[in-house]
Amino acid sequence: MASRPASLDVGYYASTVTGIGVVSLAGVTAFVVSFLVTPVAGALALRWKIVALPSSRGVHLHPTPLLGGVAVVLGSIVGSCVGTNPLADPAVLWTLGMVVLSTIVGIVDDRVDLRWHTKLVLQILVATFYVAATGPLPGFGVIGPGIALLWLVLMMNAVNLIDNSNGLASGTACVAAGVLGVIAIGGDQPHVAALALAVCGASGGFFVHNFPRGSIFLGDGGSLPLGFVLGALSLQIATDRAASSALTLALPLAYPVFDLAFVVVWRLRSGESIVRGGTDHTVHYLARHLRSLRMAVVLLLGVTAALGVATAVLELA
Repeated sequence: MASRPASLDVGYYASTVTGIGVVSLAGVTAFVVSFLVTPVAGALALRWKIVALPSSRGVHLHPTPLLGGVAVVLGSIVGSCVGTNPLADPAVLWTLGMVVLSTIVGIVDDRVDLRWHTKLVLQILVATFYVAATGPLPGFGVIGPGIALLWLVLMMNAVNLIDNSNGLASGTACVAAGVLGVIAIGGDQPHVAALALAVCGASGGFFVHNFPRGSIFLGDGGSLPLGFVLGALSLQIATDRAASSALTLALPLAYPVFDLAFVVVWRLRSGESIVRGGTDHTVHYLARHLRSLRMAVVLLLGVTAALGVATAVLELA
């Protein structure tokens, strides 16, 4: 965390407020870009026939364009560059590069429906490039690189799996990235903060189009990079923390991880494939009890927000 002068230093506080304003501009810019580009991405998806068709594995009733993730990624990149210079932080620059690469992997999957093991190998390659370029995770010893690799792949799949209901994945990413951005500001990591708030804003700009009615979906071209960037941001913030403190950074991301574990265990017990889509996620069970999918999404976003506040308090206290 940034050290503060013992006596009142007007210059110090003025520069701090200015810095917060600059990185906050990243979020505002990202929101505007994502909001404006999303309809364009939807029109292109319809032209190129990159759409999600209704099926028994989903809850939507009409063909819906994908490629919403392109707007989120573009907004995140533009916002990050407005908020700070990503070239000044190699880890942030590598994050942006791997976000683009994971977006390409996702778009290809949206278009041709890659086999699950092919997609998993590509995810592992993206995560491996990032971990190799940014170095080991401090505080975890020799197993640090392995933990970082596992965490990134886990997050890509976890966010991908919760992209099953309008607003759930983008809303979760918006809240979680916002929390990570606040923590990064408190930890004097302006480049990380700018990227985190840009992801928050970009996810919010897309959320407006995706909730409560889904006129466009993220697609794998959005859920994979969102999962990756959330995992990478938490790793970057954890670099100057002990292992016990770093683990608390997983709290805002707890719901996607829990849902992934829930679905895997449930399907294994039922003798079903763990890689197929379906309406057996926690949000669907909750929706059946509440008799409203919209309310289930709102409740789960509230849980993520509560966990995020708890994380911020623990990290910044």
